[in-house]
Amino acid sequence: MTLGWIANILIFGAMYLIGCKKKSGWVLSFIGNVLWCIYATQLQMWDMFAVDAIAVGLAIVNYWKWRKQ
Repeated sequence: MTLGWIANILIFGAMYLIGCKKKSGWVLSFIGNVLWCIYATQLQMWDMFAVDAIAVGLAIVNYWKWRKQ
């Protein structure tokens, strides 16, 4: 299983957990997108890296917003 597939599985799990209003979904999203950043760097796909770096930032911000729930 490649790094991209592992990242996708984590991101799909994150989507499910966020839909269930679970804060842990943002943690999975963070991990999955960090893995995508690593993979994109290995492939020198800088556009993909940029998108996933923004997604990492959004996961952090949203986790912070949900911290009291």
